[in-house]
Amino acid sequence: MKSFAFLVILLLLLVGCQPKQNQNSTPSILEPIPDSTNISSDQIRPTKKKFVAIVNDLRIRDQPNKKGLVLGKMPYGQTAIDLGEVSDFKEKLNIRGQIKNDNWKKISTFDETTQQEVEGWVYGGCLIEKDTVWKKISPKIYERKIIRATNEELSTLLGMKILDTFFFDGTILLKELKEGKLIKDGKFSIKGVKENAEIVGSDFKVHLELSGAYKNDFLEGEIERNVYKLERQEITILNYENRTCTWSSFWVGDLDDSYTYKENNPKENTFKYIKQQWLNDENNPMN
Repeated sequence: MKSFAFLVILLLLLVGCQPKQNQNSTPSILEPIPDSTNISSDQIRPTKKKFVAIVNDLRIRDQPNKKGLVLGKMPYGQTAIDLGEVSDFKEKLNIRGQIKNDNWKKISTFDETTQQEVEGWVYGGCLIEKDTVWKKISPKIYERKIIRATNEELSTLLGMKILDTFFFDGTILLKELKEGKLIKDGKFSIKGVKENAEIVGSDFKVHLELSGAYKNDFLEGEIERNVYKLERQEITILNYENRTCTWSSFWVGDLDDSYTYKENNPKENTFKYIKQQWLNDENNPMN
């Protein structure tokens, strides 16, 4: 009998020693388990500097020189993380018509071809710090700087076909939506420069300017293309209202004459089309 009473008392003591469950705590089965794949590289390496490629197909090599094995490529505008290593020498290279004298830098980025993270060396003259490319000018508006873009790269950025074979610099405004997506919204201003191959030995450069605006990712208002060639100027305008090109015009002026051709509701909303109509116009005194 005594042994039975002792067992009962011992059992009560053991139960009384169990920790009481917090009635306000969430059952562990409902608590999300952190997934490392959802953590951005900014959270993992917040102190690392970022670069943006300013040439297309920028080669990533296993050594800081042009003889290094190619590990992957970066498209124009892709971001890379600076790994903090720099070559102890500088190398002169011609990058899109500009002589650069820069080090090689070790970076980490995502290779779209292999779908893997790749680390390697790239030429510093083909990179620019990301902070100088993206600028937040208001809580929801960003300015995107365009640096030495080709016509193919500019076509992708603007969402419109650019045939002029220039290198382009400029800016475009983008708006951030609730879900974090950026769309074109606001003004853009682009300048292109190239050597005039027709004038041998001359320092003269052909200048091209593109300007206009977007509204909720669609062209809106007058989109203007200006070309300066020696003593001649060309101005093309495409006018958009409610996502439709309502009219376009092409004007040419030089020291002797000028002429404008305008077409309402043009058959094609391209710079090339309206220029061809100017050339075909029988009333054009400059033909």
